[in-house]
Amino acid sequence: MTTEVIIKNKSGMVLAADSAVTLTGIGAYGQRPKVYNSANKLFTLSKTEPVGVLFYNSATVNGVPIELIIKEFRERYGGYKTLKRYQQHMIKFIEKFVCSYGKQILLSDFFSSFLMYVSNCIVNSKNIDSLIDEKIKELQDKQKEYAYCIKFSGISVEDIKQDFETNLFYTREFSKFKEVTNYPKDINSLLNLYYEYIINFMNQTYTGIAICGYGKNDFFPKVYQFKIYGVLNKHLLTGDFCAHEKQDAEIIPLAQKQMIETFISGVSSKLYNTLRSFYEQNFDALIKAIVPSLKIEASPSEITSRLKNKFIESRNYFEQIVLSTEVTPLIRTLEYLSREEMAELAENLINIQVLKYKVTPELETVGGPIDVAIISKHDGFVWKKRKLYFPKDLNFQFFENYFK
Repeated sequence: MTTEVIIKNKSGMVLAADSAVTLTGIGAYGQRPKVYNSANKLFTLSKTEPVGVLFYNSATVNGVPIELIIKEFRERYGGYKTLKRYQQHMIKFIEKFVCSYGKQILLSDFFSSFLMYVSNCIVNSKNIDSLIDEKIKELQDKQKEYAYCIKFSGISVEDIKQDFETNLFYTREFSKFKEVTNYPKDINSLLNLYYEYIINFMNQTYTGIAICGYGKNDFFPKVYQFKIYGVLNKHLLTGDFCAHEKQDAEIIPLAQKQMIETFISGVSSKLYNTLRSFYEQNFDALIKAIVPSLKIEASPSEITSRLKNKFIESRNYFEQIVLSTEVTPLIRTLEYLSREEMAELAENLINIQVLKYKVTPELETVGGPIDVAIISKHDGFVWKKRKLYFPKDLNFQFFENYFK
């Protein structure tokens, strides 16, 4: 895994990333995860313009290394008037490049395993259509549980239906399926389940990308984040778009970010969401236990509504306290930090996350040398710390050829 952070104010921005990469399921018998501390996750997106890029999670898109895609984009494009154009053109380039050189993944590639999944689900079931509806909800809930992107652009149920109706492979496989099982009468429900099945599969491996810096007409730094889920049926699946375009100072953690969030607000989002879910569930149980025994003129539904509103008020009050006592003072100070001080802060934030994994029983999926870069409008992209896989003094030709 990865831990990365972006810090920006009006004077510029800093990018920092660790070097750990985790390999899982390698070997014939599925060996234990192995961690290497030599990955590059921070790159320039232009050799001459003040633009950088960070990536995290999967290092490949359909088998093509994301580093290769970034560097090929850098060779061919650049000099856009806005940072938004970098994002738009990079997404188009990824789709075209992966379609040309990556592993082709088609909707039909999932169908045989999907039918096996359905067959296992409907064994000894009397109401198959009802069961399929349950499985659809189960897959949707799974996406929420793991915080996956529930909907992403590039594919829809209509696309699957059209492919299903025109592809002979589906007809043959589905005919075999009907022979051995009591298949559902409503084919649309089966297609909906197939859609959710594909989404869950594609969501499990994604590449997160953050493009940072300035276009020619941008005077303050911006950040554009998105996720790439792969190319399916020659269409790039993307989602979770997020733009940081305001002039406000910000600390933006990426990937594994519990300790950075704790530094910013005093509590990580993972812990806060867990506590919030716990109290909401228990609060609902408390309401159900108390309301029937209350002897007041208001109806049970009205009492329940009042209590829930009070709970929401208390939760909002807590969030305001966190904002006013932890986040706001930090951001106000951040607005006046120099770029050098922001670089020091960014490196220390990465180190905090690394230290957390070092002193806990968990696998050290973050660590290694920390790369730090500073980007400003007129000084451009400057490395503050950078690891090289080769000795600098023995490879002068690399630096001479870089701008050719």
